Amino acid sequence: MFDVVGMSTAMAQTQTLSAVGYAVMDMQLDAAQTEGANMAAILENSVNPAVGSNIDYRV
Repeated sequence: MFDVVGMSTAMAQTQTLSAVGYAVMDMQLDAAQTEGANMAAILENSVNPAVGSNIDYRV
């Protein structure tokens, strides 16, 4: 015979672990997207097209 209580407990634990794993993965994805957006903003701010367009020199 099957142990219904044991099987039910095992299935509930598996579902809980899966839910926790998905929640952690979702938090990591959010953090990576935020970090990527911040990096893109930093790179956009570092680009200055006016730098190097004029050269001051004396002969």
